[in-house]
Amino acid sequence: MSLRYASVLTALVLAFSSTIASTEPLLAQMGPQDDTAEMGSRRERSGLGWLQQLNLTPEQTQRLQAIRAQNQPGIRQRTQALRQAKQELRQLMAGTAPASQVQTKYRQVQALRQEIEQLRFDSMMAMREVLTSTQRQQLAQQLDGRRQNRRNRAASEQP
Repeated sequence: MSLRYASVLTALVLAFSSTIASTEPLLAQMGPQDDTAEMGSRRERSGLGWLQQLNLTPEQTQRLQAIRAQNQPGIRQRTQALRQAKQELRQLMAGTAPASQVQTKYRQVQALRQEIEQLRFDSMMAMREVLTSTQRQQLAQQLDGRRQNRRNRAASEQP
């Protein structure tokens, strides 16, 4: 698998996860909408508005949401555990803990990172199966454009 392809798939998982997670509280506050607004905003309410250019079918949208719902709890749990382990590692590094204890904690941090990446990859592969080859290519182009925009912004912010 090429590095570019893996990067695109990883970006898909991350963008999908963060987009849906960030819209859920807002969607809950919005409440029900009338029928005319429902047809045009189904993807926005589902958190998939950023994929709208891919012309997802309702079935694809539903399948992507199901994949996210299945994988997100494990990712969140391990991410929280990673935060905690990293905090503990920082405390051990700053304190007087023996090197062996610091090394053990570091291995724990690395293992958690690897678990998270594996879960994200598994989720990404499941999502990949939902998209058509054309949609995957369109998504890759979108993500390349976003990546280039970030690079341009970063370059313009440097003195």
